[in-house]
Amino acid sequence: MTVEVDYNDGYKYTGFAVPEDSTTGFTYANIVNIAPLSMPGVRFLVECPQEVAESQNPVKVIFTLGNDEYEYAIR
Repeated sequence: MTVEVDYNDGYKYTGFAVPEDSTTGFTYANIVNIAPLSMPGVRFLVECPQEVAESQNPVKVIFTLGNDEYEYAIR
């Protein structure tokens, strides 16, 4: 799965996967280091300028799973 944020209909920011860690909350370890048969949660982080949080411009998150794309409008 990939995650992307589209801000103001054109400014795009790509997310990255971060596995949850029971001790620290989450870890920056590479997603491929998840132990077999374990079931940690995975969060996707997207770094955006502070303007994205402070403005009223449109923001949507685009999730891509294989050939399927899903959009979620935040505002």
